[in-house]
Amino acid sequence: MRALIATLLLALLAALPATAKPVMLGTEGAFPPYTFLDSSGVLTGFDIDMGNALCDRAGLECDWVINDWDSIIPNLLAGRYDAIIAAMAATPERREQVAFSQGYETEPALSPFVGKRSGIDPATATIAVQSNTIHEVFLRARGYSVVTYPTAAAAVQAVLDDKADLVFGSGLFLESRVTASGRRLVIVAREQIDAGPTSIAFRKDDVALRERFDEALDAMIADGSLAALRAKWFAQSADL
Repeated sequence: MRALIATLLLALLAALPATAKPVMLGTEGAFPPYTFLDSSGVLTGFDIDMGNALCDRAGLECDWVINDWDSIIPNLLAGRYDAIIAAMAATPERREQVAFSQGYETEPALSPFVGKRSGIDPATATIAVQSNTIHEVFLRARGYSVVTYPTAAAAVQAVLDDKADLVFGSGLFLESRVTASGRRLVIVAREQIDAGPTSIAFRKDDVALRERFDEALDAMIADGSLAALRAKWFAQSADL
């Protein structure tokens, strides 16, 4: 009888739903206005607001993990987190390693060259850029003189410190740096990069999780809440 009771108890325990673990979201935390730490050290930005809203709509408990850009895909594949929300373009090269959600930004990116004065020719300049980005790939493919930095902010600082003539990167990020510089920086030129939509990255075998996020993205697009977040975070300065 005791053996039967024990067997029944084990069967009942096995039938109970397991406590759901939080979905871990990886982000860089150093790329405003998408993802950054505010003056109080709190993780914030467009991607953070969007990611939190997606988790609420999908009925998921989510936590954030800050990870350096250079290792952000390797650490997704290693299981440190379950998805990457970090202004990542869904390039063909990245699709070989990970699966992507539908795009939450789909327009081709217009990326600026920024320097301390106008009239600098990118073809003869030393150009700072964040490593392992679509912007580094673009510059190297065209034979520009490139020096890489681990973060976009460090690449900007290289120009301010006269270690590079120009910095090249995301339009939204560099425009915000130009505005914050008190006119020490100016936009010198722009290039269009068509590298694929900005999307959320997942391990290829996490199909159910990816589909759940895609459904939540569909809902945010349909009801205008994604557009409202874009208006909140991506207002361009009038003097650019």
